[in-house]
Amino acid sequence: LHAWLLTHKPVWGLSSGPFAGLTVNLTEQAALRGHIPANLDFVLSGHLHDFLAYEFGPERPAQLIVGDAGAALYEVVNPTGAEIDGMPIRRGVALDRFGYFVLERAEAGWDGTLYGVNDKVLARCKLKGREIDCR
Repeated sequence: LHAWLLTHKPVWGLSSGPFAGLTVNLTEQAALRGHIPANLDFVLSGHLHDFLAYEFGPERPAQLIVGDAGAALYEVVNPTGAEIDGMPIRRGVALDRFGYFVLERAEAGWDGTLYGVNDKVLARCKLKGREIDCR
């Protein structure tokens, strides 16, 4: 589902905001629109660069993209306020650091910790329902 939100396929470019210069695959978005299960709270994806967390609110599952291999393909900026498929990101974080992520079941959802290559904590995340908060 990472491709549903953002891809590097030259389909349609975003000209402003935090995702300026990136492209969106409108075909994939249209194919999924209206077909996301109501009980899907968050999408966990992998990729070869950047760590990204998006929260849209109760209307759409949160997304966590754990791709912190550090490949600097574009400038990473805070995604909060950017729109993806017509819906603004209410809360988000983006980091372009090498590292790894540990996700553990918690009483109220999931707790995640992003570590750097020196095992230093770069961010802590709380996931509960469709809410995700990484700091």
